[in-house]
Amino acid sequence: MTSQNIESQVASLYQELLSLPESFDHHAPFVQLGGQSATAARLQIRLMQVFHLRIPFADLYRNSDVVSLSALVASRLESEG
Repeated sequence: MTSQNIESQVASLYQELLSLPESFDHHAPFVQLGGQSATAARLQIRLMQVFHLRIPFADLYRNSDVVSLSALVASRLESEG
């Protein structure tokens, strides 16, 4: 899976969970885009479903924008695969 593909899928999850338009700032933090703790929990579940990765809440908040979270997912996928 390419990093562009991962970023596209993570962006789609943000759009789905936060009701964002197709074009939004991938560098904007999750909270700034309207995310809350309940939405972060749903994001954690969706990441597990899509990528088969468990991402702890602390990691979600440290990597809260699409670009950073995508890099984390790519790194985890690489280390597991």
